[in-house]
Amino acid sequence: MELSFQHPSLLAGLALLALPVLAHLAGRRPLAQVPFPAVRFLLAAQRSLRRRWLVDDLLLLLLRMLVVASIVALFARPEITREVSVAAGAATAVDTVVVVDRSLSTGASLDDGAVFDRIVSRAADILGGLEPGTRAALVWMDHRARLEGNGLVRDPSVLVEALDGARPGHGATDLDGALALALDVLLRDGVPEGQVLVLGDGTATGLPAPSLAEVWPPGVALRYLDLSGDPPDNRWVDEVVQPAATELGAGVPVEVRVAGAPSDGTPVDLHVEGMEVIRGSVSLVEGETATKRFSVVAPPAGQVPAAAHLGGDALPGDDLHPFLLRASGHRLVYLLGGEGGASARDEELYYLSTALQPATAVDGGLEPVRVDTGELAELPAGPGTVLLACNVPASPELADGVRRLLDAGGGVLLSAGSLVDRDAYGAALGDLLPAPLGAVKSREETTFEATAVALAPPDLLEPLWAPFREGGLSTFGRVRFDRVLEVEPFLAADSRVLLRYSDGRAALLERRVGDGRLLLFTSTLDDDWTDLPVRGIFLPMVHQLVRYLAGELERTPTRVVTVGDRPRIDLDGEGPGGGGGEALTLVEPSGRVRPVGAGLGPRVLPEAEAPGHYQLTVPAADGDAPRIVARYCARVDAAESALVPLDRVALGELFPDLVHVREQPGAEEGAGSRATVVRRSSLVPALAWWIVALLGLEAWKGGRR
Repeated sequence: MELSFQHPSLLAGLALLALPVLAHLAGRRPLAQVPFPAVRFLLAAQRSLRRRWLVDDLLLLLLRMLVVASIVALFARPEITREVSVAAGAATAVDTVVVVDRSLSTGASLDDGAVFDRIVSRAADILGGLEPGTRAALVWMDHRARLEGNGLVRDPSVLVEALDGARPGHGATDLDGALALALDVLLRDGVPEGQVLVLGDGTATGLPAPSLAEVWPPGVALRYLDLSGDPPDNRWVDEVVQPAATELGAGVPVEVRVAGAPSDGTPVDLHVEGMEVIRGSVSLVEGETATKRFSVVAPPAGQVPAAAHLGGDALPGDDLHPFLLRASGHRLVYLLGGEGGASARDEELYYLSTALQPATAVDGGLEPVRVDTGELAELPAGPGTVLLACNVPASPELADGVRRLLDAGGGVLLSAGSLVDRDAYGAALGDLLPAPLGAVKSREETTFEATAVALAPPDLLEPLWAPFREGGLSTFGRVRFDRVLEVEPFLAADSRVLLRYSDGRAALLERRVGDGRLLLFTSTLDDDWTDLPVRGIFLPMVHQLVRYLAGELERTPTRVVTVGDRPRIDLDGEGPGGGGGEALTLVEPSGRVRPVGAGLGPRVLPEAEAPGHYQLTVPAADGDAPRIVARYCARVDAAESALVPLDRVALGELFPDLVHVREQPGAEEGAGSRATVVRRSSLVPALAWWIVALLGLEAWKGGRR
């Protein structure tokens, strides 16, 4: 038996015991001396009376001190904790709701099998041991509570069949929701009687709400059976960070931070879509987080699905940590020019190559490489390959090289110039261009303005023009164009205008060709037709164009959710493949494809049931692979990975009649078994009556004095 106080700090009030002592000392008065002949008899009587008063005063002092001490203890709210023996097993003849924990933590593997297998086996024994005709129900508990069937049934064998083949999930433990649903099942008939049996692994991400405990009927017994055995060691990925690159050509840096139980060497693998697995390991110290650093060399372009994967612990359900790799490493940019010059500044590619010169320390540098038409067939074709062809005359080699790069998912930019012939380009590249080429217009001709045109402000919602949200937008209106190449006023399929001149003509057009992108700039990228190369917007514009062609400015909206969430996606029709009424499908990590409706606008997607990458797609034209319009990563709840034990004391305070039993593996528990549980009782009522009795005794004793 153990005595404790809810507010032990208030016991400092025992210092008030000095008050009765001071009052007692202040009340003592010296005896008056009265001369009297028979003084001998008076002195004898006085000594007798003083002895009696001394005893009474000491008793009254102790009584008053005891009253003060009791009042101080009352405010400290004393309580007694004791162990009592109660029935541990389930009653066999009352309405029974069995709550089965299938949260992530129940997937832990122990020496004799998974915790979830113990839970399912014990639930089957309880349901099978009910007396014939007894009603029972089954509630699944993870991040949300789910009722098996419609409610209480009189044939528990149906529920036992539902247990067969069940598997643990990936969600957290919502004990509050499960208990609320179990109570609702029992109260549907209006009779608050029965029992709720929770079978779990002794962990939870939170306690039930106090409001649920307040309405819990006294006729509903609550028992929690902890079947975890010895807690397993677990480690998980706490965070994945992509720091800025500090060295050109060193690859994309990735830091995987691991938390959890100490270990001498936990395997940590980095999986990047389209690449070989990068393997590593970390060692953990108690209470610290370990970091494993990777360098991903030459990853695919854009936002690449990736995941950090752990091994070597007892809980495999949280070993996968998905993320999107920002593949912005060192990149080669191939330049093809049509004209030379008498000096370096007059050369076709002078301004372009100068703008693309690599920096000494950047997050992914660009390196220009000059090629000629004959080398196009030898360029590495694939996503991320970028070719800038400036004022290049049409030829079969150019057409074949551009088609090869686009078919492989690369990016090509064609710019106008004096060597670009509309008829030759139409014959060689007409099926690839965003729009048929027209005539070259200059300000000397009557069909063009008397003064040079400028650029209209771009759409800053486009990722291509995002850097200009911070400044430089006014410069677009000051750029001077003396000549432009017109295009016909209609666009080919999968084409759009990204930038216009101040008079409304198309300046920059895009066409999606398979997985590749082709951009057409209707003026020059040197200073022959325009002063754009000497304007402040030229360098960031060129870099953005290269990143866009490489797929690094992918407009697919992405987000990170927790398993159990239902993400909300808002499709605005401007992303890749974003049309109007295409049928949308959700591709889950398991490969399952689920239809989710059609059309644009906001929508709530189905619940993420497992960790991994989810993709929202629309069908592509001409039988190509579906196009991704949105994606998100689902991760497990880190609070569930921590395997925090359920606070038995706090749970017992919420539900005073709770029976919390930790069953050892292999133990047989029946209806007549006993368990030792902790009970906490308040001594406040008894202490209040004690103070009342002391005050009455003090009043009687003080009156006699």
